[in-house]
Amino acid sequence: MGSDRGKGVALDGAGNIYVAGHTTSYAFPTTTGAYRTTVANFGGAGWVVKYSATDYKIVYSTYVANVVGINALAVDSAGNAYTTGEANFNSELRTTADATKSTVVRTDGQDSWAAKLNPSGTGLLYGTYFGGSDDETSAAIAIDSDSSIYITGNTFSTNLPLALNPAQGAHGDGARNRDAYVTQFVEPPWFDSAHIANAASFRGGAIAHGEIITIYGFSLGPKKLRTYNLTNGKFDTTLARTRVLFDGVEAPIIYASWG
Repeated sequence: MGSDRGKGVALDGAGNIYVAGHTTSYAFPTTTGAYRTTVANFGGAGWVVKYSATDYKIVYSTYVANVVGINALAVDSAGNAYTTGEANFNSELRTTADATKSTVVRTDGQDSWAAKLNPSGTGLLYGTYFGGSDDETSAAIAIDSDSSIYITGNTFSTNLPLALNPAQGAHGDGARNRDAYVTQFVEPPWFDSAHIANAASFRGGAIAHGEIITIYGFSLGPKKLRTYNLTNGKFDTTLARTRVLFDGVEAPIIYASWG
């Protein structure tokens, strides 16, 4: 017994239908092999159901997490499903190792959260809480071509985590009223010393002062290659939100791309 509420609907590139919502029922139907077929400490849970584009049969049905609320859904062309909502210290979202925030403590009040499910609905690709030391809500979620996740909502917190050069660097009205926020989550970059090479010879090894190098990896820049900008005759040190630092010193960037 309980109530089920739909909170979002979306299509993937093949026309499959996705619905997300929240339930207070212990008996919400899930499919075999789904990411989560049960949730512990039940106080209400978020769910996602995928329907086939050809016959509208259920492809998968899964819980996302035991959370206070789920408010929005987005799906990319590959069929990854993205959801967002609210959670508190009793909630149980299985955050991933690259989460911005892995837990909600009692003194945080209510936090926002975001989660990404794989196309088969069998696994969590990304899960994080987001918030400061006061209450947050999350109202909408979107994704871009670089696989970045965006959520928006409002907050009472004056210590919300901020990115580099934010448009607004402080709560607009102290903690007396809610303030809106927009947050972007990006895939964490990866490379190692074996993937750094001279840009002309493509040979690795020690780096010399003034040498032009190429760094290979993933999530190092935008999916579509961006070339340099010049300011006062010099290469900029930030390009498409990408920076490279050597012992804290920013290097000029000639081009940036995802790989």
